[in-house]
Amino acid sequence: MASQLSEPWAGEGEKAIAKRPAWQNEEVFGKVEELAQQIRISISEACQKGYERRDLIFLIQLLIKDFSAIKGSQFRRAIDNVITSESAKYGFINLSAVELEEVWKEV
Repeated sequence: MASQLSEPWAGEGEKAIAKRPAWQNEEVFGKVEELAQQIRISISEACQKGYERRDLIFLIQLLIKDFSAIKGSQFRRAIDNVITSESAKYGFINLSAVELEEVWKEV
C-alpha cells in the first residue's frame, strides 16, 4: 500500500498513461525542458551574431516546429516566458505579444 502512495501511477498501462494531463507526462515535460534549453542557447548565439528581429522570430519558429506536442499545451506560456526572459537577459530584441504569437505559427 505504501508503494502505491509513493508511486501513484504504478501498474498503469500505456493507455492510462497517455490519458494523463500533459503536465503529468514525463516525456512531454522532458520535451519542454529540451525546447527551453535550445531556446536559451539559440537566443544567446543570435545575440552574439547580431540577429535582427525577423531572424530571431524565424529561428524560434524552427525550434518550435520540432516540438509540436508543446504547441497546444499549457506549457506554451512557460516557453513564452523563456523567450522573453532570455531576450531581456541579453538586452536583446524584446518581442511583443503579437510577435510571441507569431513564433508559434507553422513555418
